[in-house]
Amino acid sequence: MVAATLVVSGCSGDDVPEAEALEEAVQANYEAQPRGCFDQVYLQWFNEFPIERPSGLGSNEVGPVLDALEGLGVIEVRNSGDRDEYHLTADGEPYYREGVGLCFVEFTLTGLHELSSPFELQGRTVMTAVAESRPKLADFAGRDDFQVLLEASREKWARSVGNPRLDELVDYHREGEGFTEEVTFVKDEQGWRVSKR
Repeated sequence: MVAATLVVSGCSGDDVPEAEALEEAVQANYEAQPRGCFDQVYLQWFNEFPIERPSGLGSNEVGPVLDALEGLGVIEVRNSGDRDEYHLTADGEPYYREGVGLCFVEFTLTGLHELSSPFELQGRTVMTAVAESRPKLADFAGRDDFQVLLEASREKWARSVGNPRLDELVDYHREGEGFTEEVTFVKDEQGWRVSKR
């Protein structure tokens, strides 16, 4: 399990955290461990910028994605002799998570359901709940260039960071469905924290 860094401090009786504190922890976990991101397309990494590629490199799966990102205003290309450098633009910076990649979906928690009582599991005190959230897409999600990114995700040319994949999250959004998943809270010396499997 990879733990989020936010610790829940608000507790009520019997050492059970308050619902509001748990909700804040889940929302912070969404921000710390974003979904709807990709870090690699084919053999090209997108988790560090600028990206350098030989000028005129053949039109493999990466080329159309770079063109789409440029069309969306997320990146710009600068020619440096025999190499092209792809830099984030000011408009693209909000979508970039250093060391993670490009993220085009934000989650807003809409509710926690089925909260368990604290229980012991493998020597740890844990709680579980079902988190329901609403995915919000980037403003340019309706544009043709964004469809190129979805196709790369759907065909698995683009490696997704976290689940579900970018194209799956867009489907949730279009169908007006909330996204639900089980969340585990773990108690340690500092308090309650959110863990992700």
